[in-house]
Amino acid sequence: MEESLTLGYIKPNMRKTMIHKHIPALGRFWAPGVTSVTLALLVGSGAGGLFVARAEAAPTITEHRISLELDPRRSEIRVNDTFLLRGAATSSVRFFLHAGLTIESMSAGGRSLTWKKESHDDPDWEHAARYRAALPSTSDEDVEIQIKYAGSIVDSVADGTTGTIEKQGAFLSSETAWIPTIPSSRYTFSMIAVTPQSWEILTQGRLEARSDGGGRKTTRYVSEIPMDEIYFVAGPYRFYESDHRGIRIVGLLYQADDATELWETYRAAAMRYLDLYGGQIGRYPYTKFAFVENFWETGYGMPSFTLLGSKVLRLPFIPETSFRHEVLHNWWGNSVFLDPDQGNWCEALTNYMADFAKSEEEGEEAARRHRLRELQRFWNEQEKNRAVSLAEFQQGADEDQTAIGYTKGAFFFHMLREHVGAVPFARSMQRFYAAYRGKVAGWDELRAAIAKDTGTNLDKFFEEWVDRKGAPRLELAGVSRSRDDGVHVTTITIRQSEPFYDLDVPVEIETEDGARQEGFVILVRKEGTLEWRSESPVRRVTLDPKYDLFRRLNENEIPPSVSTVFSGSRFGVTLPDTSTIWRDAVTQWDPKGLVAVRGHDEGSEIGASDAGARSGVTIDLWDGAESWTAAHGGVGESAGADGGGTPASDFPIARNDSGWVVNGEAIGDGTLFYVAKTGARNARGNAPGLQAAIVAKPGDDVVDITRRIPYYGYYGTILFRDGEVVFKGEWDATPPEWKAPE
Repeated sequence: MEESLTLGYIKPNMRKTMIHKHIPALGRFWAPGVTSVTLALLVGSGAGGLFVARAEAAPTITEHRISLELDPRRSEIRVNDTFLLRGAATSSVRFFLHAGLTIESMSAGGRSLTWKKESHDDPDWEHAARYRAALPSTSDEDVEIQIKYAGSIVDSVADGTTGTIEKQGAFLSSETAWIPTIPSSRYTFSMIAVTPQSWEILTQGRLEARSDGGGRKTTRYVSEIPMDEIYFVAGPYRFYESDHRGIRIVGLLYQADDATELWETYRAAAMRYLDLYGGQIGRYPYTKFAFVENFWETGYGMPSFTLLGSKVLRLPFIPETSFRHEVLHNWWGNSVFLDPDQGNWCEALTNYMADFAKSEEEGEEAARRHRLRELQRFWNEQEKNRAVSLAEFQQGADEDQTAIGYTKGAFFFHMLREHVGAVPFARSMQRFYAAYRGKVAGWDELRAAIAKDTGTNLDKFFEEWVDRKGAPRLELAGVSRSRDDGVHVTTITIRQSEPFYDLDVPVEIETEDGARQEGFVILVRKEGTLEWRSESPVRRVTLDPKYDLFRRLNENEIPPSVSTVFSGSRFGVTLPDTSTIWRDAVTQWDPKGLVAVRGHDEGSEIGASDAGARSGVTIDLWDGAESWTAAHGGVGESAGADGGGTPASDFPIARNDSGWVVNGEAIGDGTLFYVAKTGARNARGNAPGLQAAIVAKPGDDVVDITRRIPYYGYYGTILFRDGEVVFKGEWDATPPEWKAPE
């Protein structure tokens, strides 16, 4: 089964989104970016009184008191909202409201207000109307405004909805502009919602009351913590709740046979993570934590709850992986908020304290493997995906730059912990949270807080890793051995390319008596040297064997994998025949390269027309093992593709009488995907060193299998049998090392 899914916390402007990872049959998961819009203040006069034109700062909303009725059959909502306007000593105010909603009345202090709709060309609010409302002449800083409006909100979820009300459920956010919206505002709120009796609702804040009557349900929420948006999630849910150390755990799940089982699974996981991060960071910031099933596939995290699609919820690995990530976002991102002018630090810290930490809990080797995989994924990405620094990374600004915020960012915090020490790092996280809970913080505040707490000057460290693009390229430049008064002296030299980093490069030193020890080569410029003295001669030196540094990998550290094929800008496909099923199978990959049919001279070139026709990898599809075997030299041996490349002894994939053999290991029969090293260019233009293929077993669902393959990014071989993955193999990765001559 696919093993992980990184979900993201949600912020305004969901259309400006970023793909985290794909999951088969689920489509894409969106984590919105940050949008800051400053509205100009229009001054002048309006009906009902004299208004003085003044150059005042634009007013903001500091409180909403909302009463609403929902009619999901008609996709309609009716709202009475009393909001508190701060900075109201001005003539008028502008705000956004969804274009499907019609204002019925506005008043302040018992006096009717006038309003008018204005044209605008702001692409972030193309679904909303902008209004200017005249304000009464007042010297008061705060003015209460009552507004009544109603209408329909429907926006397809297929392309990343701004918000919708449908029979299956409702989802509204600040991007919907379902309440009067001045984007720079932060406000407390209360909400009383009337829905069909079979429906439940959820928003941020504290659940105050739920009651049924007359075929309707009335629910009240209160948020005393200022928010920059109000979510409204509703649907025909079963309602589950329990108490955990004073925190209300809530589950809203659709009426399914496994609903209670899901509740128990996620409730138990939520309790674990609330305890874990409450102890590591500080008290959970909200009175509840809820997990809600969505009617389309999402992975959203909001203050005090997470919204997961039905299929996502049922993936067996989610409670132990991605759900943990979402719970942690209630501390980082949904309690200590991002400063949008300083990039996105919270995805990095959340990935580190959730995903990296999980691998460390599983043991040293699991942690090493996780860090290596993250580096492999990062360097398999296209160059443009790495074109920004951490300081420049804004979640959602460019969907291709996920790896910067998640992988490089998590490595930054891993290296920072190594730099200042594990205990000081943990203490700094607690104090940073205590200082900025409920406030906005950026990289500058994070650096200052940790530097102050640890007594360490971190200016250079942050300049190199946060402000600078790229990563160091390290070389094990030389190892020499000598004797000094009977002691073995080994001199280890490591070299880096420009731009230079200040680094303590870990090396593992193995001596002939079997002992292994760790040393560090200090680099400040081009080269650094370590002199190692030992009683037993050194037989092996390995550079950064645990992958503690964020660095460029060499070729031997990035073995062929699914990511090698699908992360490139182009790859081609060779089909076994002209049957529709094969074209259906590969169309979902969106190949950008040559699509050809075996035995035909011509193929069709699609996508990426600026690249050469033979660039990238070609994936060969084979209809049955017999055709593959005939082209590769027969059972028990394997030549190059079409029998014309790599000798059998050099190629790691073969067949025997019972099925497939990978690196000499018999793994049985089924549909096999592989990408492996070869020694020669084959007839369809694969570069020397790489060959990829799918060999389909007759009767297997090749369309489903090809759909699933891209999600096994780290693996070089995958065997499917009866629709299940029965074997996954990774080719060896070898860090830079020196070995003593035999």
